[in-house]
Amino acid sequence: MKPHIETGKPTPTTLTSDMGNSSGPTAAQAAQMAVVHSIVEGYEATKYTNYLAVGGFALIMADYLQTFPDEVRLMWPGRMTLPKAIFFALRYYSMAHHILALMYGERTGLTPSECKASFERVSISTAAIIVTAEALLFLRVYAFSGKNRKMHAYLILLFIAIQASASFLLYKFLDSVKFVKSPFLNMVCLPLHLNSTLLAYVFTLLLLSVIIVMLIMVCIAFKKQGNFNSALVTTFYRDGIFYFICLSALASANIIVNFAAPAGYKFLFIQTEADLHVILSTRMLIHLRACADRDPHLSGRPGRGQVHHSGGMSTSDVDICETGVELVTIELPYHEMATIGTVKPPNLRRGTQSLC
Repeated sequence: MKPHIETGKPTPTTLTSDMGNSSGPTAAQAAQMAVVHSIVEGYEATKYTNYLAVGGFALIMADYLQTFPDEVRLMWPGRMTLPKAIFFALRYYSMAHHILALMYGERTGLTPSECKASFERVSISTAAIIVTAEALLFLRVYAFSGKNRKMHAYLILLFIAIQASASFLLYKFLDSVKFVKSPFLNMVCLPLHLNSTLLAYVFTLLLLSVIIVMLIMVCIAFKKQGNFNSALVTTFYRDGIFYFICLSALASANIIVNFAAPAGYKFLFIQTEADLHVILSTRMLIHLRACADRDPHLSGRPGRGQVHHSGGMSTSDVDICETGVELVTIELPYHEMATIGTVKPPNLRRGTQSLC
C-alpha cells in the first residue's frame, strides 16, 4: 500500500531542501566576494609597501654615495675592530637585503610554499639588520661609559634578553603566517592569515630597547658631565637624540598599524625602520670619527695630514687630550667610536689609560 502524498503542498523535507538550495549559493557568493575584497585590499596595501621599500633602497644608495668619501677617509684606514666590522656589514648587506625584499614583493605567480619561504627569508634578513644596528648602538653606550665593567655586563644581559624575546615572538609570528593559492593569475604573494599582535610585541621590545639605551646615556652624561670634551659630547647627543626620536617614532608607527590598521597594511613601515636603523647607526659612527679628525687634539695630529707618534702608537691607536701644556696619550681599543678622552688629573702618572 503506497503512502498518500497531497499534491501542491510541499512536505517538510521539500521545504528544507529548497531553503538549503536557495541559501547555499548566496553564502558561497558572499564568501567568494569576501575573498576577492580581501585580495584587492591586500594587493593595494602591498603596492604601497613595495613603493616604500623601493624608496628605502633609493635612500640607502643616496646615503652611501654621499658618505662614501668619508667612509674611505675615516673608516678604511687602521685595523679591523668590532665597531668597524659592524659598520661595513650594515652598509653593504643592506643593499643585498633589498634584493631579497624585491624578490618577495615584486615576483608573481609563486606557489604558497614559495611565498612562505621568500617571506621568511625577508623577515629574518630584516630582523638581522635591526639586531646588528642595535648592537652598534649598545657598543656606543659601552664606549661612552668609559668601558665600565658593570655597564658592560648589564648591556650584554639587556641586549640578550631583549633580542632573545623579540626573536621568539618573531618565530611565533612567522609560524602563524599562511599563504594560499590566488584565484587570479600573476598575483604577488599575499598572506591569508597572520597574527599581527605578535609582530606588534616585537616592535614594542625594540622601542623599549631604544628608550632604555637613551636613558642610560642621559644618566652617564649627568654623572660625568665635567669629564668629557664638549665637541664630542655635542656629537654624541645630537646624533643620539635624533636617533632616538626617529626610531621611537617608527617603532610606535609599526606598533599602531599592527594593532589597528587593516590586515594588508601590517608591514607598511617595517622596511623603512630597518633602512633608517642602517643609515642612522652608520652615520653616527662616521660623525664621531669626523669630529675627532677635525680637532688636532682629539685626532693626535698637530695639523691636518701630519702623523703624530707617542710611545710607539700611531694616531690610529690613540687619542690625545690637552691638559694645559701637557698632552696625555690615551689608548682607545674602540677608536672608531671616537671615544671621549678624560683630562689628566694632577696625580696621574705618565703612560696610557684605557677609556673604552
